[in-house]
Amino acid sequence: VSRGPCLKVDVSVRMIQGQTALEKLNFFRDLLFHQHQTGGRPVPTKDEINNFLQLQMVGRTCMTKHNHIHYCIKRVCIEMDPSASFPFEDGEVTYLEYFQRRHGITLQKKQPMLHCPFRGKQELYLPSELAFLTGLDQDWKGDREFAKELWKGLRHTPAEHWKLQDRLLAGLVDEDQGQALREWGVKVDPEPVRVRCGQLDHDPIYFSRDVEDHFKNLEMPPVSLEVPTSSTGFAQRPWPEVWTRPGGRLILDKWLVFCSSRPEEKEWAARFVEDMEPLVGELVEADGEQGRVHIARPVLVEVNASSPEGWLQKVKAYQPPWPANKTQFAVVVIPAQAKHRDQYYFQLKNLFSFQLESCYPTQMVMSRKIQQREGQRQQIWRSILQQMLVKCGAFLWVTSPLPFSGRSTMVVGIDSLRKSEDSPAIQTLSASYNLYFSSYFTTWRSQADANQLAPPGPMLREAVLHFYSQLGRLPDTLLIYRAGVSECQEEALLEKEMYHPEEGILQSLHMTAAEIGRREGNAAEMKRWKENLEVAFIVVRRGTNVRFRTEQYENLPSGTYVDQ
Repeated sequence: VSRGPCLKVDVSVRMIQGQTALEKLNFFRDLLFHQHQTGGRPVPTKDEINNFLQLQMVGRTCMTKHNHIHYCIKRVCIEMDPSASFPFEDGEVTYLEYFQRRHGITLQKKQPMLHCPFRGKQELYLPSELAFLTGLDQDWKGDREFAKELWKGLRHTPAEHWKLQDRLLAGLVDEDQGQALREWGVKVDPEPVRVRCGQLDHDPIYFSRDVEDHFKNLEMPPVSLEVPTSSTGFAQRPWPEVWTRPGGRLILDKWLVFCSSRPEEKEWAARFVEDMEPLVGELVEADGEQGRVHIARPVLVEVNASSPEGWLQKVKAYQPPWPANKTQFAVVVIPAQAKHRDQYYFQLKNLFSFQLESCYPTQMVMSRKIQQREGQRQQIWRSILQQMLVKCGAFLWVTSPLPFSGRSTMVVGIDSLRKSEDSPAIQTLSASYNLYFSSYFTTWRSQADANQLAPPGPMLREAVLHFYSQLGRLPDTLLIYRAGVSECQEEALLEKEMYHPEEGILQSLHMTAAEIGRREGNAAEMKRWKENLEVAFIVVRRGTNVRFRTEQYENLPSGTYVDQ
């Protein structure tokens, strides 16, 4: 940091279970033996035990009390124990020796190890007796009253959170407790820095499509069509009108609802389908005689399976009552009693998005979501229906495009990430292509070397060509947001992504204009466009540690800006 060391202090709450991971592994092992015994099956094999433990433990998080580090479990290594060695200093040391020498901990010799990569260290293993699981088990989450009371006791209001931070800072300022910091020349100011803030104006939004004619005539719609907004959100919820692109229609006449074959699950899914019909009627009535909205009754598909893998097999084998490539949408009701519901979600989402011969969009719904009281169901199901329509190309509300009427504007977001040190890097670009900033074109790239990411010019070219195909003109102004960059990378990022001579943003824009000029025979018009082009490249810095609050210990409301 340019002005010296920065100490970031925060207060967090983490649920640490009383059992160690070793105790949990022993419980799951005994549970599997009990299931085989009561089911009349032979004693489980080593492979069956291993697979069961991986299913129950992989993806769970844990913490060690000797150093308070938080890990994610990638694999349970039943073939490995603390007598294994690893490189240490100028030689090797066993885990038994290391923990005895470094932490004074005597380990049990017979126990599985947990593979827990941490901060680039891929070969990091923890003795399972030292790891305490964090979070809640699935059976705990299934107990509504327990979960409700637990979170009630753990949740802090903003005022309570800030007072806890004040108490922590007071300890750091204390002459005795803060001595360690002063030895490093670090002084903690007991009082926060005061800054002057302002509040942006909250513009109205519009639900009704009646405003479109006013916008086309470059005039403000009547006040009666405005929906006020504030720092707390919209004055009302959008319903029942929906917007589409010019000439667009919302047709769902071949769609499916997958649910568990368990009687209670099937009953709730059937009730969900029944109660959707009057909501669809409200959408059609609001559409009038335009015929843009047509939603038929879905086909309810029962899935007789009790695991994510079983669901995948059943869904792959299912043949709808029409050609499979004609399926437009699917709602998947994940069973309430399912263990590892996140695995259901990700595996099924991946199946519908990438693995079927003919993929189609989906809406994943937890069964508990639709098992609500009468007074809550209508609003929840409206929300689900709206999310479905958005995935089919609709949007629910618009802001006024009049401030941008002089120049066509495209908003672009660029980001890159990778799951781990040895996984490929994914670059993603998303760009708006309508005057309401409600429709977006997305493209992405994957490459092995995350340290040498290619400039985003080719991806931006795709987005600009799509913008041109939809609106018949190029964007005059581009607002580009680049996410996830540290302070030391900013200059290099500009050179690489903005000014790269072949695939940088500016060069790609000029090349795209030249390409359109040759193809459309309007080279002179494209030349004028290049002369008037405006580009704002906004870097969203990673690792910003400043925290703001009001004098009343509240979080800052939406729309606040720092004026200092």
